[in-house]
Amino acid sequence: MTGVFARLSRLNPTGVFLATLLVVLLGLLIPGPAGGVILLVLAAAVTALAAAAWRVTSPSLRPVRIAMVALLIVAAIWKLG
Repeated sequence: MTGVFARLSRLNPTGVFLATLLVVLLGLLIPGPAGGVILLVLAAAVTALAAAAWRVTSPSLRPVRIAMVALLIVAAIWKLG
C-alpha cells in the first residue's frame, strides 16, 4: 500500500479535490440509480483510502472522515430508493 501513497502524494491536492467534487456532483445530478451507484463507488474508494491511512490520521480528523463516508452512503441510498 506504500506505493499507492507514494503515487497519491505526487498528485495536486486542488486537482484531487476538484475531481472528487465533480464525481459527487455527477452522482447527485444524474437521475435514478446510476447516480446512486456512482456515489457508492466513491464511498468505497474514500473508505479504502481512509482505512489505509487510519494510523497516521489525527484522532480529531477521524470523525470527519467517518461522517463524509456516512453522508455519501446516505446520499447514495436516497438516490437508489
